[in-house]
Amino acid sequence: MAHRNGSTGIDLNSNDSSFSDEILTLAQCLMPEPPTAKVKRVIAESWIDRQVHEIAWTAYDTVVGATNDVTNRLFTSPAVGNVLGDAIDVVLRWQRFNAVVAGAFFAALWPAAGLPAATEQA
Repeated sequence: MAHRNGSTGIDLNSNDSSFSDEILTLAQCLMPEPPTAKVKRVIAESWIDRQVHEIAWTAYDTVVGATNDVTNRLFTSPAVGNVLGDAIDVVLRWQRFNAVVAGAFFAALWPAAGLPAATEQA
């Protein structure tokens, strides 16, 4: 548990990188130098496969880190907690309403179809 400003909470991101740091790393990995100079240099070095592989993994790690940071901030936000709490309340009320409507509908449908109700079965 991490202590921040006198409160305790779970530290979800162990490397403590910010979203802007992750975006900067992604930008540096995608275009650290002008594209034409990079292509000329990579072709001259004949390390195309290895460098492309390293750049791709760096970009992947950066995107995963940025996504992790955004997700951590989202789920620790009080506003998101309030919205999700209200959504759960609305969904449960809707479920109860649907149960009542379905019960009333089928209570009238079973006798019309000639089917026995649950209370009539032995």
